[in-house]
Parts: sequence; C-alpha cells; structure tokens
Amino acid sequence: MTVPDVVELREGARRRAAGRPRGPELASVRDVRGPDGVALRHYRPAPQPRPLLVVRRVQNQLVPVPLYQPGRF
Repeated sequence: MTVPDVVELREGARRRAAGRPRGPELASVRDVRGPDGVALRHYRPAPQPRPLLVVRRVQNQLVPVPLYQPGRF
C-alpha cells in the first residue's frame, strides 16, 4: 500500500481551487462544534441577521427542515 504525499495532495488541491471561480464575499466564516462534537462551519453572508435554512439529506437529496410550523406549538 502506497501512502500519498500529503504536501503533494494539498498543492494539487490548491491548484484546482485556483482554477475555479471565486465564491461570494462573506461577512464572516466561523468554525464551531455542534453539541455532539461534529465540526460545523457557520457562514454569515452579511453582518445583520438573515433567515436560517436547515436542510437534511434524505435519499441523497437535500430537504428543508421546518424549524417552525404554525399551530404546532
């Protein structure tokens, strides 16, 4: 079994990323940990509050998770 050279892999990833178009400008990006220790990344597109959309994967598709349903509470 051959172990790939990590430095070489990272350089290749940087080259591929440099060839892609730049994404949208963000006000902030923050790495956090969820309650169960899962690493999460919080992207804030603007400094002021924005609506939050939570999705989950169901049969390889992203499905919105309703956080509030009128009449449910």
